[in-house]
Parts: sequence; C-alpha cells; structure tokens
Amino acid sequence: MIGVPPAKVAGRLATLRACDLLERVARWGAVLEQLASAAGQGGGQVVARLRARLASITDRLAGSWTDVPRLLEGDSQGAEGIAGSCAGAAEDLRRLEQALRKLPGLPVRAEVYQFLSEQAGDGAIPPVILVPEDQDLDDDGFLALPIAQVAAPLAWPRLVFGLVAARSPGVAEPAARDLAAARLVGPAYLFSLLERGVHGQVPGLADRAAGVATDLATRGALYPELGNLLATCGVPGDWAAAEPGAAEAIVAARLADDVLASARPTEDFARIRAARERVLQDPAAGAEAVYGALAGLREEPLSGAQILAGAWLFRERSRVGWLREAAAGADPWEAYGRRVLQLDSLVLKSLETASVHRHLGVRE
Repeated sequence: MIGVPPAKVAGRLATLRACDLLERVARWGAVLEQLASAAGQGGGQVVARLRARLASITDRLAGSWTDVPRLLEGDSQGAEGIAGSCAGAAEDLRRLEQALRKLPGLPVRAEVYQFLSEQAGDGAIPPVILVPEDQDLDDDGFLALPIAQVAAPLAWPRLVFGLVAARSPGVAEPAARDLAAARLVGPAYLFSLLERGVHGQVPGLADRAAGVATDLATRGALYPELGNLLATCGVPGDWAAAEPGAAEAIVAARLADDVLASARPTEDFARIRAARERVLQDPAAGAEAVYGALAGLREEPLSGAQILAGAWLFRERSRVGWLREAAAGADPWEAYGRRVLQLDSLVLKSLETASVHRHLGVRE
C-alpha cells in the first residue's frame, strides 16, 4: 500500500465521497418517505419541508455528474470538480440532519438487536438510540445509530464498538475497543471504520485502522479491497492481503445475483462435481457416488459477521460501476439509490433468514 500516487488517492477519495453522498441521500429519502406515511398533519408538514430541502440539494448537483467519467478515467480536474461539489452538498446535508431533530421518531429494527445479540452471547445489550447525525454516545450507556442507517446493515458493525465498551468498562482506549470489536465481527468492522474515516469522523483514524488491519492480516482476513480503502484514507502500511473466506465469497456472489445470502452448503460442490464426472466417464459404475455426495448436501446458516463482510465486499466491488451507471442516466440519484436500497433490503432479509435458520436448528 506504500507509494500510491497522490493524484490516484485524490481520485479514489473523490469517488468514495460521491458514492457516499448518493447513498446518504437515498437513505434519507427512504426515511422521509417512511415518516411521511406515518406522520400526522403537523408532522407531515415538517416532513414535506425537509423533503423539499433534500430535493434542493440534489437539484443543485444536477450538473456535477458530468465530471464523473473524467474522474473515473483519472482526470485530476474531474476529481477536483466532484470533490468540491460533494463537499458543499455534504455540508448542506449535515445542516439538514440537524433539522431532522424535529421529526417524530422511528423504531429501532429488531434485526439490529438480533445482530448485537449474536455478538454479545449471554451478555446484556445496551439500548440503541437513533440520532440525526453521525456521533458516538457509547460512553453514555447507549449505542448511537444514525436514523438514516436504521435499515442499512453495513453500518451496524459500528455498534459493536459500543457493545465492547459496555462489556469491558475498563477498556477505555479506542484502539483496544477497535481490536475487540474486529475480533467479534471481523473485516466488516474495519470496512465500517474506514467508511466513517473518509469524512474525518474518526479521531486518530490512521493509528486505529492500522492496528485493526495488522490484526486482520495476522489472522488472514485482510482483503485486497480493505487494502485499497486503507491507502485511500491515508493509513500507511504494507499488509499481506488475503482472499475472502468461502462464506464471504458466497455472500458476495449471491448478492451480485440479487438473491438472499443467508446460508452456505455443508458439502463441497467440487466433490459432487467430481462424482458426477466419474459417472459420465464410466456410466457402468452406477450413480451411487453422486447420490452419496448429494445425500450429505445441506445448508448451514451464516453468521451476521460473515453476511456483513460479504456484503461489504460486494458493495466495494460494485460501487464504481453503480456510479458510472448513475452518472450516465437521466437521474443519478434514483439510479444509484435504487442499487443501494436494494442491497440494504437483501442484506436485511439475509440476516433475518439466517437468524430464523439458526433458531430452528437449535430447536431441532
């Protein structure tokens, strides 16, 4: 990761910020739509005004997406143009998030607590509260989740930092909590830490991320996609990247096909294919080998950490293509937002299905 040209890093950072802005707007739009359907007359008027303010932000950026092709081709002026536009829009969005304090509340989804329960084991789970903007209240006895991320599972690993703090009150150093959190949810935690770091929202990011990356590399869980993010966020280091595990690779592949990713086969498909090939080569031998291999084929539920790590992988591999596709269309916000909200929905359903699968397995 050493020696990446500054212009290339600037281009990557501008790309990440453009994608992040599109995602934030999509998720806030979904939240406001949900609130509008549930609000009374007074609340409905507040929601309508906030939706109008959100629309004004997107309208002002309408002409900026013409710079995206230049940005993705490595043009430094394209990177500067996108970076400047996104910085202004992000500031407008932060002010809008402050205004969202006036909104009626949304419930915390049950899947959030299911995910935290998996990490906590038999331990108690602190209350999760929804807050307008990105902030940490973990030392106050609460786990803070931005409202727009209530249905965005890729953001949930950040809650494990607070869970660690609640379980180990003597561990005060953020770096130590980071390591403990990463050992619970693996690469998904570093993905979420770097996501926040793109906007300077993580004090001491370089040292904290380097510590987690070193630990993941030691355990063979530092993916090449994480190495690219580390370099983009200015975290120095030269770590040995490892290919994703089988479970994470299955999740990424299934999400790419727009299907649920909640379980994986217990039998090795390579063994089944080999048995099939033997039958094709020697039909007289009978099909017992194939039937024997198929008889052991089952699916076991994936853990929340595996699902989220695979989902992060899929998103990192896809978002540049989504950005290119969105910029080429008539409505970048709708095109990119559709991809983001579809991914959120698939991951939510995958987490829920895996949880039910585990519950039924225990009962059996």
